[in-house]
Amino acid sequence: MTSKRIKQIVTCAIFAALICVTTMFVSVPAPLAGNVNLGDAIIIIASFLLGPLFGAIAGGVGAALADLFSAYAIYAPATFFIKAALAVVCYYVFKAMLSLTKNSIVSRIIAVICAELTMVLGYFIYEIFILGFPTALADVPFNLIQGAFGAVIGTVITVLLLKNKTISNFVSSLENDKKDTEE
Repeated sequence: MTSKRIKQIVTCAIFAALICVTTMFVSVPAPLAGNVNLGDAIIIIASFLLGPLFGAIAGGVGAALADLFSAYAIYAPATFFIKAALAVVCYYVFKAMLSLTKNSIVSRIIAVICAELTMVLGYFIYEIFILGFPTALADVPFNLIQGAFGAVIGTVITVLLLKNKTISNFVSSLENDKKDTEE
């Protein structure tokens, strides 16, 4: 295994841990199911900084572990896929919008809105099966609130992080590493 791949894996693991911790400890229980937390903000940051593969792994693993470690273990399988999808949608919509608009802020905003709507839809569908349609529908506003907080905080922190030369250079090195590992 190359040192480049090790750097990607370690960074992914750090993000997974941050996602787990922010999901578990920076949260408010929602009245019906789940909780409103800031884990999505870290998933968005991971998606922008790590790319779709490692962003998805960090998001899925970190959020699913938080469910397993708390009272929401029944959500863990769905959470893994929903949060991974959030990261993938965020990354690819950003790249698509960036090629169209050439404006990174507008592209990020559109990307996080699409990503968080993916999260809301994913949990709505899953909760229909485990809680029933009325309860799943009633939980949508809480997921929208969580998504809004995650989108705003994740986007703001990402923009601020990328203004830092050291972090920007590190992200560029990860992007170059991604290209090297894809070849």
